[in-house]
Amino acid sequence: MLFRSHVSQEDGQPDWWLNGQANQDVGWSTDLLADKAVQLIQQRDPSRPLLLYLAFNAVHGPVSAPAEYLAKYASIPDPRRRTLVAALDHMDTAMGRVLGALDAEGLVSDTLVAFFGDNGGQQSTGGSNLPLRGDKGDLFDGGIHTPAALRWPGVLPSGVTNCQQFMWVGDWFPTLCAA
Repeated sequence: MLFRSHVSQEDGQPDWWLNGQANQDVGWSTDLLADKAVQLIQQRDPSRPLLLYLAFNAVHGPVSAPAEYLAKYASIPDPRRRTLVAALDHMDTAMGRVLGALDAEGLVSDTLVAFFGDNGGQQSTGGSNLPLRGDKGDLFDGGIHTPAALRWPGVLPSGVTNCQQFMWVGDWFPTLCAA
């Protein structure tokens, strides 16, 4: 329950911070991060552009998930895989809330949303990179191929899936600046 306690396992000190202060918010970090993102979207200055960088930690070890998500995947026999899938579903739900806030604020056609993973799955925590070889932390395809998704209705075509073009997230900086 690391992503719910907000206390360092190493020294027992708070590890949930906001603006240089230990944050006393209670709940799963996935929900707290989504709550803050939605709040920033709703309370933004509409006369200024918005840049929101949201880095969920949901599927990073030690992986944990709320009981209701774990129950949803009770049929998965491997407890590590079940927990990882539940944590991923929890993160997807939170991402849906953030996208819903953009929609509700009328920002859909003016907002480029980019989602990237930072590495391949980690087999020891229930991840799978099949059919690729490799694991998180190595340079085989399974360690470096990650999911990515872009959303910008009216600008980018919809329904494009399974692009195999090689890219590095850092390559996006000039593209994002230009956009």
